[in-house]
Amino acid sequence: MGRSPKTVEALRAQELVSSSIRDLNSKLKGHGLPEDVLIRALEGYDATELSWPGLRAKGLEFGEYISAQVSDCTVRKISRRPIGRKPPAVSFNILRLMATPLRAAETLFGAYIYTFTFWPSGVWLITAFDPLFTTDHLHQRLVQRAAGDPRSLAKTHDSLSILWPALLEVDQRRRLRGLPTGRPHFVTPLNDGLVLGCELQRNDFAGVVEVAQASPKVMDLRNGAVFERPLVDRYCNGRERVMVVARTYVGEKDLKDGQRRLKRVLERFVHRHRPVVEYLQLRPRLAFDDVPYGRDHFKLYVHHKLSRDEILNALSDLEEITLTTDWVNEIDRNLENQKKRRHA
Repeated sequence: MGRSPKTVEALRAQELVSSSIRDLNSKLKGHGLPEDVLIRALEGYDATELSWPGLRAKGLEFGEYISAQVSDCTVRKISRRPIGRKPPAVSFNILRLMATPLRAAETLFGAYIYTFTFWPSGVWLITAFDPLFTTDHLHQRLVQRAAGDPRSLAKTHDSLSILWPALLEVDQRRRLRGLPTGRPHFVTPLNDGLVLGCELQRNDFAGVVEVAQASPKVMDLRNGAVFERPLVDRYCNGRERVMVVARTYVGEKDLKDGQRRLKRVLERFVHRHRPVVEYLQLRPRLAFDDVPYGRDHFKLYVHHKLSRDEILNALSDLEEITLTTDWVNEIDRNLENQKKRRHA
C-alpha cells in the first residue's frame, strides 16, 4: 500500500528543515569551530598566572568571540570566583550541531561537544561526540506540530538529552540486580508534545565518526606545554558506543489519552528530580567519572550537593514509570510502527 501524498504544510516543513541543513553544511568548518579558536583561547596567558579579574575579562572576551564565530550551537557558561582553596575558573560547554547524510534521503543530526575551561595557569579543552542523534523527519514534525518556535535545531537537540542518560542508569541498576533490562526504546517530553521512536543502540558509528574520535578526550594547555589523553567513557566498550536515535514528534492536539498521561508523568519526574536529571545529562559531556578533569568539572557545573539517596530515588521513580501500562503500550506502538515502515 503506497504512502499518502504530502500536504502543503508537510512540504513547507520539509523545505524549512532542508534549508537549515544546507545552511549548516555551508558554515561547517572541520568540526565546527573556527581555525584560530585555540589561539584565541590562549591569548593573555604568559609566564604569570591570571588573577580573578583577568580571568573574568578573559571569559567575557572568549564568550563574545564564540557568540560571533560559532553558529548552530548551545552554550553553557559557568564562572567561579576564588573560594577558599578552590581556584577561580570560567568554563564554556558548547554543543555544536553537525549534519551527516544517513542513507540516501535522510539526514542524521549529531553534535560535537567542546568544553573550554580557563584556569589561572592555563586552559583545558575537552572534546566529545554526543551519543544523541536526531533525524530530519523529527525536525520536520516539530515545525509542523509544535507550539512556539521549534526551528533552532541545536536547542532541540540539547533538550532531547533530558531523559536517556537516566534510562541507561536504570538499565544498569537492573542488570546489577540480576533483573531483565528494559527494551531499548523510549519516549521523551519536548515542548507541548512527545518525541517518539527513540531507541538506544550500540553502534560502531561507521560513516559518522570513528569510535575512538567519539569518546571524550582532554587537551591540557599550560606553561607553553600541551598534554593530551583520552578520558573515561562510560558509554563505550572500545569497539562500539551507545547511540541514541530520536525519530519523530507528536504535538499536544494529536496525543492519545495514554500519551497525555505519560507526558504529564514524565514532566513531573523531570521537575521533581531536576538536579539529578541535569547531573546525568552533563555526566557524559564532561566526563565526570574521570580524575582529575571530570571531577573538577563536576565541582564547577553541579551546584546542588547531590546525595547517593537522591540519585537512587530518582532512578527508582523512573523505573516505576517504565513499568506502567501507558509506557509499555507506547513502546509496543513504536515497535509496531517501525515494523510497518520497514515493510512499507
